Amino acid sequence: MTLQSLFSPVVGQPVWGGRRTHGSCMFLEFGPPRAADAQHGSWSLLVEFCDYVVDCGRERFTHDDTDQALIRRCLMALEGRKLVAAGDGQVPHALALRFDGGGSMLLMPSSAVEFGPDTGQWLLWLPDGRSVGYSNGGVFDAT
Repeated sequence: MTLQSLFSPVVGQPVWGGRRTHGSCMFLEFGPPRAADAQHGSWSLLVEFCDYVVDCGRERFTHDDTDQALIRRCLMALEGRKLVAAGDGQVPHALALRFDGGGSMLLMPSSAVEFGPDTGQWLLWLPDGRSVGYSNGGVFDAT
């Protein structure tokens, strides 16, 4: 499995429902809403214990930002944009997502000492109900 192969069915799908959850964690939904749960897309990405940069074109925020208004504005600016590319980022074990209209997201291994290589960076729920996680050490965990 590669980052490109995992995300290839998500490329072309619109992103929506972006929201910060707890601390620096956030959710992004992709594709049409699930029939059984309209609050979640066909693919749901939970960004957990990693460093990240979200660029929505005119503004950007990182995992360290606490300005909730900036985070909401930036996530709203990505709303409805299609994912046009997903793959390896600029550093080892990083995921780069690019959206039409110039938006991007780079998810990188956490710089926090307490989140070592076995800690999950993110988790992607698939349309069939399975999920695939990715660790700070670059290891996939499919359930």
